[in-house]
Parts: sequence; C-alpha cells; structure tokens
Amino acid sequence: MSSVIKENMLKEMKEGEEQSSPSYIRQKQPIELKLDIRDTEFLLRVITNSAVGGGDIEQAYNTFVKLKHFHSVLLTKDIEV
Repeated sequence: MSSVIKENMLKEMKEGEEQSSPSYIRQKQPIELKLDIRDTEFLLRVITNSAVGGGDIEQAYNTFVKLKHFHSVLLTKDIEV
C-alpha cells in the first residue's frame, strides 16, 4: 500500500469521530444503477458456476429466480432497467 493511501486512511480514521463514513464511501449524489441484458446474463452465469454453501442455498436459489425473471423481462422488452 502506498504511503499516500496510508496517510489518507490514517487522516480519515482520526477524523472518523466527526464523520460517519470515509470520503471514498460518502456520495453527494445517489448512484444510478442500471442493468441491461448483458449484465443479467453475466450475473446468471456467475451464480450458475458458483459453489454455494449449505446455509446459502435457499438465498442463492431465491436470488437466481428473481434475476432470471428480471432477465426475461429485459429480453421481452429489450430495455435497460
């Protein structure tokens, strides 16, 4: 880690009592999130190829079903959401 990054992290840790989060986390404007067909295809592929532990199987399945439905909507409407 470079000395500049370390200095900035230390400075923000010292200022942390006054601030709720570091500057790299704080956002003045909300992040606009848009997913297109390529994004959902990628996420579906990543989930399909992932090894999921026993405790996370139900959540992985539920997330996969939601994402697959979302992907189907994108395919039929050919839009970016």
